[in-house]
Parts: sequence; C-alpha cells; structure tokens
Amino acid sequence: MNHSWNLAQPAKLGVLLIIAVLWLPACQTGDEPVSRSSSTTAENNRSETRTATISKNEVERLRALGYLDYSEERPQAPGEGTMFLDPRLAFPGLTLVIYSGSCSAELITLEGQIINSWSLKPCRRWDQAVLGLDGSLLVVGSQSDTDQPASEQARSGFLVKLSWSNDILWNRRLPAHHDIEMLPNGEMLVLLYDLRVIETIDRTAAVWDNTIGRLDSEGHLLEEISLFDILDAPTSDFSLQITGRGSNNGESWIDLLHCNELEIVGNTELASKHRIYSDDHLLVTSRSQDAVLVINWRTRELIWHWGPGQLSGPHSGIVIDNGNLLIFDNGLEREWSRVIELDPVSGRVVADFGPPDRSLFFSRVMGANQLLPNGNILITNSAGGQGLELTPEGQLAWMYMGTRRTEDGHRVKIPRMTRIPTATTMTIQSHLANSSSQESGENKQPG
Repeated sequence: MNHSWNLAQPAKLGVLLIIAVLWLPACQTGDEPVSRSSSTTAENNRSETRTATISKNEVERLRALGYLDYSEERPQAPGEGTMFLDPRLAFPGLTLVIYSGSCSAELITLEGQIINSWSLKPCRRWDQAVLGLDGSLLVVGSQSDTDQPASEQARSGFLVKLSWSNDILWNRRLPAHHDIEMLPNGEMLVLLYDLRVIETIDRTAAVWDNTIGRLDSEGHLLEEISLFDILDAPTSDFSLQITGRGSNNGESWIDLLHCNELEIVGNTELASKHRIYSDDHLLVTSRSQDAVLVINWRTRELIWHWGPGQLSGPHSGIVIDNGNLLIFDNGLEREWSRVIELDPVSGRVVADFGPPDRSLFFSRVMGANQLLPNGNILITNSAGGQGLELTPEGQLAWMYMGTRRTEDGHRVKIPRMTRIPTATTMTIQSHLANSSSQESGENKQPG
C-alpha cells in the first residue's frame, strides 16, 4: 500500500532540498521493499536505478581509490552549518561532527553553535572519534594517505586521547583504523591492520589482514585476533572474494577485508530467537567483502554473515534496539547509496531509506547511520560532507552541511556524525565542573 505525506519545506533552500528532503522509507512486504511514495515518477526512477550496475572492473577501480580529503562524486549542495531544523521532530542533544582530512572534530548544537572543538597536527586523517563521559575524545587516525605504499600506511596509524581542552592525554602508535568499541570494564576493542603474505590469496602481493585488538584503558595492546584466520578457518562457511588490489611505487597489496565498523551485538534477551545475540559476539562490517559478519571474539569463530549480492561496499553496520541491523550500503556497483534495516533472523530487508531519485545520493566511501532514541535516523553522507536526520516516515528533521573546507574550497569529508543525548552532555558538564572546582581548590594558596 502506498502512502504519502507533506514534504513541503521553505522554498529558500532550493536545490539543497532536492537532494535532502525527498527521502522515502520502504517497508518489506515481499522479496523487495515496497515504496511508500505515491509518486509514479519517483517509483519509476527507483526501479530504473535499482537495476543499474557498472562493470566489475569499474567496481574494483572504485574500491582501490584512496580517500580524498574533500567531498566528491556528485555536485554538492550549497551552504554550510545548520540548513534546516524542525525542533518538534529533531532528537534533542549535541552532535559530534568529525572532519576527516582536517583531523578535527566539533561538538555542535542543533542550531550549529560550536560548543567545543578538537584538532591534532601533524596528522593526515581522522577515522573515528568517541566522546567520553569525562569530556575526553578518543581518536582513531592516520599520518598517511591510503594511496601511499602499504609499508608506510602500516606504520602511520595512531590512537590518541585528547582532553576537553585539546591536550594530549596519551598517544599510541598502532596500526589502528576506522573504529573502536568501548567495553564496560574500561578496555577497548579496535580495528588494526596486519600486512602479511598469504600464499593461498596471492604469492607476491601482501594482504591487508584486519585484526581486532583488545587494549587496556590506556591504549596498550593486550591481545590481537585475525579476522582473515576466522573467515578462512575450516569451520567457516564464508567464501572470500579476492578484491581490493592496489599498488604504488612498484609495491602491490590486497585490501582484502577493509573492515570499518566494530560493535558488540549484545541483546542477550533475544538469544532464543537467533544465535547471533550475545555479549561475546561482535558485528563487523567489511567493505571489500560486501558483508556484515558476526564473530565470537572469545572463541574466534564466525557465527553468521550476510551481504554478498545484496550489499556493495558497505559501512556502519550497527545493532538497534529491536535486534535488527542498520547498515549504510554505499552501492559501489549501482553508484547510489541507501540505508537499510535488516532482520538478521529472516535475512529480510525490512526498511530501505533513500531519495526517490536514487542517483541523487551516492557516497563512494565512508558513510554512517545512527538510530536515535525517538526513532529518527541520523545519516552521514560522508562524500557530500552532510548530515541528515530523518523521522521513521522519511521526513526531514535536521540537515547540516560541513563547515570545513580545503584550501581550494572543497568541503571536507565527514566520516561520522554522532548525536549525543542531553542526559549524556549533562553528565559531561557535571564532570568538567567538578574537575574545575577540584583544580581551583588545589591551586588555592593557604591564608
């Protein structure tokens, strides 16, 4: 059944809203999500673009391209800062905005006011930043471009902890990349690179294995497990595709996994529904394998996987409250992106978010999504340097355009935006106030 709603918005936003407003979720009623749009033209556009594919060689070229510092692919919308806000619909709180190429982050209000900012120099790229309850910022980044020789990239990763006032609390040189997951005991799980020769894959080109490192609260490595070894184990039913070949200065490598998201599955109350639900299980998103994977990081075995033939270069697979997965499907072979909700028990896509004209939304790299407590979805259009908050019905609640630019005027990519609930920001504010009070007391001279 088709549904329609009023998507009228202020005309002054013009072409910006052509890209941002007309987002439509589709509900699953059969093998394909069925559009709720009442527009025949919009549905025709969706049908035409859904089947459009590019050659395998072109997909490989897109995979092999390094990360640019700035927005790319599509003509980008004008403006910067908060471009639209409906306070009745938007989920309240602050938003952490990460700027990849400028190695910086800003904590902003819905209106776009900067509450705090962090940066680091010298630096080449930030992949992820996590805001702590003490106001500190934990950052995963790199000193090297992805088009540099593999040996250089392997040495360039880092994990750094910055204070609220942007002081370096500690800095660890690790081959870290893309994501970090905080554990309840204060330890951390982080994605790491391991450059190795795997003769069953290629006798000459080194393979970028992705490993999961367990770190203590100060960022020291405690243990490391290989994702390749898990996927290649005799007990695994996963079929690896040999993809992600790259080269530079005579050196060849294979970015076989390119994992970019790491999250504890949890939801143990759902364990009777499916075996993926456990505190010992991790959901890992692999761009190169077009897959989301669930592994038991204690027993080091593959539990479940989904995606090949359905996803294309995905990012940001996360678990939401109902046990379903929210995934940013970049759509390399289609050249348009979408955000889907997947029921892992049935393997069905139960919701599919994207504009009616799919060609308007394509993020070749990066991309993120966050389900907010009020049911809204915060989508990071990384290649466009843009954030969109949508209601479950696809109505625009908030839109933000990145404010950082390169020297030649391109908008800097935003790998992730994260909405921080008001309760959390109040906890941070209280901690900072207590710390300031304690410092004042310690510095007070005796009378």
